[in-house]
Amino acid sequence: MNFRAALGDPVKTLDEYIGDGAPDREHVVCNITGRFKAINGFVQTWAMINAIRCAYVFEGSEAILEIPSLPVRLDAEAMVRSNLHVVRRMSIFGSCARGEAGGLSPLMVMEDDGQAALSEWGMVIWKKYQHAIYAAEVLEPITSRIVISPGFKKEVERQHEKNGPRIEKINSQIDRFAQYLEDNSKHVKSLDFKELKGRHEDLPCTHAFDA
Repeated sequence: MNFRAALGDPVKTLDEYIGDGAPDREHVVCNITGRFKAINGFVQTWAMINAIRCAYVFEGSEAILEIPSLPVRLDAEAMVRSNLHVVRRMSIFGSCARGEAGGLSPLMVMEDDGQAALSEWGMVIWKKYQHAIYAAEVLEPITSRIVISPGFKKEVERQHEKNGPRIEKINSQIDRFAQYLEDNSKHVKSLDFKELKGRHEDLPCTHAFDA
């Protein structure tokens, strides 16, 4: 369990490296020579999921064995989308009740003391689809303490069409606000959450935060 949890940081580092602004994936190669077998298996599978080549040199040999970026097709996207609420909650809050994660493959979840959290593969799979999911539409909040009106959704979509991509950032900011409401996360400071001052008859609200 501790080893699996420890792979979370490498997953984050690898995902950031091949993210926006990263080198062309055709020129990225994972060197899995001389590593622990468990790490090698993890990196090789991550590379296949993300269409990255691997290179390996056998002991006593100077020849490089290249493992190509095979076209791996997973049914994971459908699973993520059909369990989106719980996947998002585990990603943001770290865990959920074990019973809530019953619709996910055991490969994506690790369980402990009645709680379920995304495994290293769960995080890899989630990060693979998160950008497209968050950029497509304003999502329902991950907490019942936030309610989004139809008018707000329409305004976000209008701004998105008029001024460029906005939806992904809006979803991320609402997630951060949900985190604050649920566990008093310090992340709310960057949202500048505050009570509205003065007269705001045109706005049916009492507080605001940056989006």
